[in-house]
Amino acid sequence: MGRLLISVDARPLCSPVSGVSRIIQQVIENLQGDFWFRLHAQSDHHPDYDALVRRSDVEWSTGTGPLSRTGGTDFNIRLVRQLRQNPPDVFWGTQQVLPPMLPSRTGAVLTFHDFVAYRFPDSMRRAARWQQKAVQSYSVRRADLILANSAQTKREILERYSYDRQRIIVAHPGVTAPSRNAPEVDDAFLDQLRQTDPESLGSHRRSRNARRSPVAPFMLACSTVEPRKNYGLLLDAYERYCELGAQEGHIPLGLVIAGRKGWESDSFYSSFQEKLERLPGLHWPNSGAGVSDAELQWL
Repeated sequence: MGRLLISVDARPLCSPVSGVSRIIQQVIENLQGDFWFRLHAQSDHHPDYDALVRRSDVEWSTGTGPLSRTGGTDFNIRLVRQLRQNPPDVFWGTQQVLPPMLPSRTGAVLTFHDFVAYRFPDSMRRAARWQQKAVQSYSVRRADLILANSAQTKREILERYSYDRQRIIVAHPGVTAPSRNAPEVDDAFLDQLRQTDPESLGSHRRSRNARRSPVAPFMLACSTVEPRKNYGLLLDAYERYCELGAQEGHIPLGLVIAGRKGWESDSFYSSFQEKLERLPGLHWPNSGAGVSDAELQWL
């Protein structure tokens, strides 16, 4: 028997590091066995995953033509035809959906993250919400195995769908052990995190000629900036925290937001930018383009 061909919904790998893309990467790098991974997406992969795609057991399959202009049409229409012409042994639905009309001979594994599309529908893009609701029931029925990221997610699956609980495995996202050696990041990245003399933090003002200092202690938020992550509340709380620190004579910790820019309202980003200019301890490295693995490990 030759290698087992596993086709993967690799659309998250077209963008900088995210939670789902990290799961895909870590599974491929750590899964033991003789496998061949064919990663399907509507466009080229992001440079963050160059090393992953260069692996001898990985093949990147890019969609072509007008149907590949968006991830949704590529996944739900173009990819369907490709999979039926060349059925894989297994298809891994990394974003809790499977392509329609998956060949009967193909095994299906579904990773299930949450029920945001049902519980907080306004926090998702309309197209993404529509896709999940349109094919979610089919995907669950078609799945031979479901990987739920928590016991709560497993309970919600069983409450909403008639599915064999023995075929749902709770697979918590893993934690990568830090390297013994500190990752290397360039000075340009560190300059984005340095701030004025810590004594000036409570003033809420930046001084053009203030001394640059080593990176001061900070809190870290590292998820995509989008409504369901509630960054508006976090930023308001951080501003209030800085105000209280100034009143009590304490030096507040910084706040580094390492998530890439997602979909948010213009009013949110306008308020966010205003706070970035006014609060010395608030930083958004790379201005929303995301951070590299090395930069995230450094943080």
